[in-house]
Amino acid sequence: MFNFDKWKDENVVMHCKTQEEAEAFCKEMDEAGLTWHMGRRYSESNNFEEYKENTCYNFNRGLYGSVEYYKDRVFKILEYSDYMNKPKAESRTKSAYETSIKEMMSHCESVLIEKHREYATNDDFHNFNVAAELQGITPLQALVGMMDKHVVSVHDYVNEHAEGRKTTPEQWKEKIGDNINYLLILWAMVNQEVK
Repeated sequence: MFNFDKWKDENVVMHCKTQEEAEAFCKEMDEAGLTWHMGRRYSESNNFEEYKENTCYNFNRGLYGSVEYYKDRVFKILEYSDYMNKPKAESRTKSAYETSIKEMMSHCESVLIEKHREYATNDDFHNFNVAAELQGITPLQALVGMMDKHVVSVHDYVNEHAEGRKTTPEQWKEKIGDNINYLLILWAMVNQEVK
């Protein structure tokens, strides 16, 4: 059971990445006597559909919003997957593996969509096409050149890990996610070329 008292009156929200997480957390909020700001029970409507995997619950104020909204307002974002009841020992390895993959893919999709809105014009690959033109190379080469710094960052993290230095899960997620996203963009560029 999540300890709501520990976070009382703090600028903190709970991020639920799946409908299952949202339903479980809303049930916990109901059991803790918390309600939406208008007094309704959380389980009556968890509002997951609006932001889907980016849904955050501001349980101290009975509100909800997106991950980006609360990041911009410097809220501490807790991950409900860290607090959910863990599966039984015999299924833990498979479940943890699958959860890790799903979490990363959800993170990557969220970042890709957000960055695309921020950087793209009518041309989905505007930055890569302009960089290619400036350097006299192909857009694919421009993309791989930009990706290289993220590859180097992962190498650095792995080497630091081997030396016993600590890297937080969020730092790993960001660096690994950046590399995955560049490969996904590369796939989108190649896929459009061959069609």
